[in-house]
Amino acid sequence: MDGPRTLAAESVAWMERRMPQSISAVHIDDSLILAGDWNGAIVAWNLEGEELWSADVGDRVTSFKIDPTDQDIRCIAGREAMRINPMDGSIPWRTEFDGSTDILACTEEGRCWVSSSVYDIELNDFIICAITLIDADGEIIHRLEFDERPWSLHILPSGGIALGLGRPRGGLLRLKPDGSHLMDDHLNLGESPICCGTGQDEILLGHIDGSITEINIDGKAESLPSITKETIECMVKGESCILVGTSEGSAICYRDGSASWSIDLEAEIENICYFNGEWAWFSTWSGRDGILSLLDVDNGEVIANLTLSERLRDIAVYEGFTVIGIDDGRLLVFQEEMLTRRIDSGPTEVNDRSDLRDRLRALRK
Repeated sequence: MDGPRTLAAESVAWMERRMPQSISAVHIDDSLILAGDWNGAIVAWNLEGEELWSADVGDRVTSFKIDPTDQDIRCIAGREAMRINPMDGSIPWRTEFDGSTDILACTEEGRCWVSSSVYDIELNDFIICAITLIDADGEIIHRLEFDERPWSLHILPSGGIALGLGRPRGGLLRLKPDGSHLMDDHLNLGESPICCGTGQDEILLGHIDGSITEINIDGKAESLPSITKETIECMVKGESCILVGTSEGSAICYRDGSASWSIDLEAEIENICYFNGEWAWFSTWSGRDGILSLLDVDNGEVIANLTLSERLRDIAVYEGFTVIGIDDGRLLVFQEEMLTRRIDSGPTEVNDRSDLRDRLRALRK
């Protein structure tokens, strides 16, 4: 392939659908594609693109998870968590929290953990944060308040969870249900707060100062050799490496104790997602332009840059399909075989349709 292609994302999409407002959360599995928007609309399609049902939950949809016990959908939106029937979109229960819901994770027996927070606009900071464990019927089992917003949530093999914390404490907060009590233990990881994390049995935490901490399966912390001084915005762990994205646009592959490659994507990296064993998606946002880059994991080669008309808000991958939700309300689905074919045969510039749309948009400003 003669260098990276630059193409309009919609020109290589397998399917395109629209939501009423900006899409805030997406999901795909072997039977469903889900999208939720900023006003609380949720739509489900099958993998052929046929709409199955829609629902209105009243507030911005933050996240979807499929519960491993009952296979129903768990969703957080606004100040609520809810259970959704994947067959018809009905909602058996909804549980309300004191603040906005941030992170959702499912565990055994239909239970799920929900982090929530209250943001004070005048103070420009989070003032009340909480983690709550609810059962399969939405009833609250445990709840703990603290000062820091969790930026990552990890299910532990011991039956508890771990939270990567922001300011003021930073570090890792480990929680474990014990009868009617929720036992907590804080692990100090230095002065730099956590801003992202990945992994379950073995946890990786990204810090504001660019450092990475590894928590092994025994709970012991180890600082990995430094690979950047830039704030780590996101990272994912693969079979043989860690992919890292920074606030300044550095895409880095950490392998065998060092950076095996690093490239500059020229804007803040907001999402990383493995596409298959060989490629990965990196999405960037400059404040004006959005780009979804497809990179070769082995050497960092940029295979293609897909231009977006607006900011990418969420991305999900399942067996060769990629779903993205965009600020303009569009849902785009890419299929691996079709995507590869179009990248190989496509022009090296953004297509005429996209250019025309950009000119028309400029005239309306």
